[in-house]
Amino acid sequence: MRSRRTQNQKLGVKDPEIRRSIRLARRNRQIRRHAAMLLALLMIGVSACFLTAGTRAAASDRTEPVMYKYFTSVRVEAGESFSDVLDRCYDAASGVTEKEYRGEVCSINHIPLYAAETTAAVTPGDYLILPYYSAEYMD
Repeated sequence: MRSRRTQNQKLGVKDPEIRRSIRLARRNRQIRRHAAMLLALLMIGVSACFLTAGTRAAASDRTEPVMYKYFTSVRVEAGESFSDVLDRCYDAASGVTEKEYRGEVCSINHIPLYAAETTAAVTPGDYLILPYYSAEYMD
């Protein structure tokens, strides 16, 4: 009961109908503000969807084929160095530079890049895991 009195005193109006209409007007303003906020957020979301759809369409207009990455194990033959194995297995058509390929092979096989050029990097009989690329998808 006390809270009603303080609320009535805040409004400064004694007629219950007028108080009710003032409260209703405040509530309507609050609802309109929330609706405007939701509409603005919805518009931002739709705009973001259109922007990302446009970039996807531009990216899908590529003419070069998709290359899938696979891995194979290669045995180091007698007299072969690390560079000889890479030269034997590197394919320039993969879209990867020779330097990137060398770095990836070193990373996969836990060979430091600085040690890859030394003769002790690989020995005959070692197996190296090498990535290769193909336009054909294999299960």
